[in-house]
Amino acid sequence: MKLHDTCTGIKHDDQPLVNVLSKSGRYLETVLKLLSQTQDGDQLDFEPIIMVLVAHIQYLQEEFAALLVKGCFDNNTAQLFKALQKGTMGFKELCLQNVRVAA
Repeated sequence: MKLHDTCTGIKHDDQPLVNVLSKSGRYLETVLKLLSQTQDGDQLDFEPIIMVLVAHIQYLQEEFAALLVKGCFDNNTAQLFKALQKGTMGFKELCLQNVRVAA
């Protein structure tokens, strides 16, 4: 079972929402795949399923946090926030401090 996530017929303004739905669907598709690999009589290994579901919740929490930032500030600030959430390895500590002070 796969989520139909083609962009055909989707307005450009709704593209960010489609991206969230598509990525969210991939987590659930992975859980379904893990569940389908279990044979009758086999003990179900919950560890990989739990790992995928925890990653899914973390992803949704990050998206929710970005929406909160967008609600308090503007779209550009929300995009910067999302970029920083994805990883700050490319930033020196001084640069990160400057961003924190500016926010």
